[in-house]
Amino acid sequence: MNYNGLKLKIVSEYLPLSLKYEYLKRLNETLNTRKYSPFAVEKILNELENSFDKDVSLFNISLNMVFDYLKEHGNFYDLDKNDNRYKWLVNNIGVLIFMDNDLRAYDVINEIYHEKSKDFPIFKVDERYILRLKEIYEHLKEYGILPVQTDREFKLQDGTYMGSFLSHNKKRIYMLKEGNEYAYVIARYYEKCYLSFSDKLNEIYEYFVREGILPYIDDTVVRFSNGEVMSYFISHNRKKLSLMEDRKAKIIMNYLDKRKGISFEKKVLEAYTYLSVNKVIPSRDDKDVCFSDGIPIGSWLVYNKRKILYDGVADILKEEILSIDAFYFDKIKIKDRVL
Repeated sequence: MNYNGLKLKIVSEYLPLSLKYEYLKRLNETLNTRKYSPFAVEKILNELENSFDKDVSLFNISLNMVFDYLKEHGNFYDLDKNDNRYKWLVNNIGVLIFMDNDLRAYDVINEIYHEKSKDFPIFKVDERYILRLKEIYEHLKEYGILPVQTDREFKLQDGTYMGSFLSHNKKRIYMLKEGNEYAYVIARYYEKCYLSFSDKLNEIYEYFVREGILPYIDDTVVRFSNGEVMSYFISHNRKKLSLMEDRKAKIIMNYLDKRKGISFEKKVLEAYTYLSVNKVIPSRDDKDVCFSDGIPIGSWLVYNKRKILYDGVADILKEEILSIDAFYFDKIKIKDRVL
């Protein structure tokens, strides 16, 4: 038996990576038993090769069925979503994209490109995109974890924040996982640390019971067990939580509905009071110094400086605003220019 030949055959065939990994794993396990029973190894290798040939054959039969449908109808607009050809096509788009030398795959993918249908979330995969995936793959190998959307420590070589890129490309990466080794490893990472809506609801509830409060939108420190920022999830899902009959969701929404933010004028007064007492205003990164409603003072002032300086407010606040302006906002402008 030609062990290297079988390995090369497995690697070179256009099959989903999940299948290839399984075959290579079984091949490795088989070869590790060689010293115990060469006859058993020969038998297992024959079974492995036959199994691989069968899957290759089934893959090609399915591709032929999809290709024949395309030749007959000219497009996939009327392909029923419950049709096995449709299901196979959706699950194998990532494989077909990388089958550059197969004319069947080439025609199928090109038709999907032209259709621009939401049913087939296809996109152009160029060398630059693959290089980005490779960078992320190498980062994952080195650190064992991937950055979340708000992370500003790690960048790709082209200057894009890695966490931001991942957050906007998860669906594409999942689509490519069966055709590209980097996408496969990245997708597997997310599958292992995936939290469902129910999982996140449970973690929010447990945090609330433990701490007695829930994080505000400015808080990026409190996170779910998979690294996602809890306050962002709460902010984006308040409507869904409010419509749920779940007891935990009702308790959470009852707390959120009662937690009213203080007015703009009250925040300016509180900021001025803090400035008068401490002779300094906290920076935008200082999350520990907050208004009475829990919003960090420094970041709120940065986000609202234009309104405070130019939009005008009640006359009673002019002195307070001018004091904050003279002491603080000039420095903010200088700092912003440097950044």
